[in-house]
Amino acid sequence: MNPFRRIICTALLMLSFQCQSEDETRSICYTDPIPNAVCTEEYMPVCGCDTITYGNRCKADIAGVLEYTPGACSTVEVETAFRQWIASGITSYRFELYISCFCVYYEPFRIRVEDGIVVEVLGNGNISSAGLPLTIDALFLEIKQRLSANPDAARVEFDPDFGYPFLASFDMDFRIADEEISYQVNEFYID
Repeated sequence: MNPFRRIICTALLMLSFQCQSEDETRSICYTDPIPNAVCTEEYMPVCGCDTITYGNRCKADIAGVLEYTPGACSTVEVETAFRQWIASGITSYRFELYISCFCVYYEPFRIRVEDGIVVEVLGNGNISSAGLPLTIDALFLEIKQRLSANPDAARVEFDPDFGYPFLASFDMDFRIADEEISYQVNEFYID
């Protein structure tokens, strides 16, 4: 599922938990289970729209889950912060994104978002920002994906007022010396 669609689905799911009964929420996320279906036991987890981790796509399908994304569901702490961010209603903001890794990024990207859409990215000279999390929603998605890949070490810290992540660092494999990455959000302003 494309990241923007997942963000919208997650936001809608969060709102549905606040505004609808459990039966109504189930009808958004589920269809009828597939009886007598058999799946392989390979572990390639997916996170269902019900925030339950299923062992693989087949298991989610036979459970009747309509939407899911690759990887296990993220932690309660991340989901709580994401709900806080969504509840803040902030859609126009600007911030600096620092990326620390064995890569070509040396200075921060200065990013401006209006109504949830990136309208300006400055910094890092001619280096492309393609593929980087340029919104807070995209940063949450990046964090969830990295956590679902079971890193050897992870640290995520959230703003106490609005819930956005201001620090996220990951060491995906202690045996590899150059795959660590961290994201830092500075100079966050609401427009």
